[in-house]
Amino acid sequence: MSLKKLNKVTFLEPERQTTEEHQGPSKSLKETLEVVQTIKTALRDVEHHVDQTAASEAGVKRQLEEQVMKTKQEVVRLERMLAEELEAAPDVFEAEEGG
Repeated sequence: MSLKKLNKVTFLEPERQTTEEHQGPSKSLKETLEVVQTIKTALRDVEHHVDQTAASEAGVKRQLEEQVMKTKQEVVRLERMLAEELEAAPDVFEAEEGG
């Protein structure tokens, strides 16, 4: 399976930059943390597809493994940062809603 074909299967395009318009801040840090955790779950699915890649396509598999590892590291970093921020400060959006 080619990298392009795998991208179609998993709906992922590694290294692709998107210029989508930012929708503004999320409702809360907790909600943002939930999104990060959803991404982690999706990455596990991608890892499963990578593991199923045939050994004859080692180059493609290696490239996918590297991309997944980089993404996982970034997600873990974001998750830690958001968790620390959530613990350190009251949620501004929730305070505005209550007051």
